[in-house]
Formats: sequence, structure tokens, C-alpha cells
Amino acid sequence: TVSQLGFLIGFYGLGTLGLEHDFFQILNHVFYKGSLFMVAGIIIHSIGTKDIRKIGGLASVMPLTAITATIAGLSMAGIPGTMGFVSKEIMVSKVLELVTVNGGGIYWLFPACLFISAMCLIATSLRFIYHCFYRKIQDSTLSIHKPKLMFQLPPFMLSLGALFLGLFPETGGHLLNQLNSGIHHVSPSHLAIFHGINEPLLFGLSIIT
Repeated sequence: TVSQLGFLIGFYGLGTLGLEHDFFQILNHVFYKGSLFMVAGIIIHSIGTKDIRKIGGLASVMPLTAITATIAGLSMAGIPGTMGFVSKEIMVSKVLELVTVNGGGIYWLFPACLFISAMCLIATSLRFIYHCFYRKIQDSTLSIHKPKLMFQLPPFMLSLGALFLGLFPETGGHLLNQLNSGIHHVSPSHLAIFHGINEPLLFGLSIIT
């Protein structure tokens, strides 16, 4: 949460270049982070501990929550097919535009910091998903209480928002254009699942790999 707030404040500091990203990333953050917070609550309620070193194998006990955490976690990591990837593409394009407009130099510090921060975010996300749901349970003495379906549905519905807008970003693009048009940006970006092989795509994929 702290890192994402840092992204948002940093992009507000870029002025018009960053406002487009902030609008979309706030919506992205609502979907995936709200979902993950509730997933964490479900895990703690069902196991009675928040020590990730003891947890594991929850996918077999609460498969719906495992799916939810996977979708939300991949969106946080910015994996293609999720809203996080579209948001990251906007972010990278604006940062590279900033470098180009100002002729490089010290401005290369911005994409460098973005690269390192994004890698840390991916590592955190994948560690959470794997350790909690897909590896063997680490403490066999833990008593696992299977959560009810209605307890698992709200975070699942939020995660679907991150997935839907990742697969159909033009839907969110309409809202983004309404927020930007005539206020902050005369020609808002066109959102699409694929813009071709370009610098933002290669930059984003390099972070993942």
C-alpha cells in the first residue's frame, strides 16, 4: 500500500503526464488491493495466524479464495491479462515520455526507480500467492477452518473487476476519457489489451522476466 501511494503521489507530481495513470491506477488499486486485504482476513480467520512461514496448501481447502488471490496478486504484479498490466503500460509510457521530452540525463533515474520498485512488487505478490496457497503446509499442527462461500465471494468479485478491465481495457478507457476530457488532457490515451511491440511493452515484460 505504501509503495502504491508513492507511485500515485509521484505521478501527480508529473502534472498532466501523470494524471491519466493516477485515475486508472486508483481504480486498479481498489480492485486488487481491496481483494487482497479481504483474502488476508479470510486466511487469518481460517487459520488463526498471519505468520506466512507456517502457512501453505490453502488452495485445496479454499479454492475460490486461491483463485481470487491469484488474480489479484497477478494484477498487483502487472502480469498481462490483468488491469495491473494496462496500468503499468500507461505508467511506463508516461515515464519514457518524460525522459524523451527532457532529453534523458538525470531523468533516466525515474524509469530506473520504477524498474526496481516494480520488481519488488512482483516478488512480493508471487511470494504471497505461492507460500499461502500452492506450497505444502509448513506447520502440520495448524487447524484450518474452511470459510463459507459467502465469506469468499466479495473479494472474488473485486478480483474479477481487475481481470475484466485487464482483458477489456477499452471499457475502463471510456471512464478514463470522461475524467480527463476538457479538464487535464486534451487527448487522453487509447486503452487496449495490445498496442503492438513498443517500448512500454518491452519495458514491462523485462520487469516480469
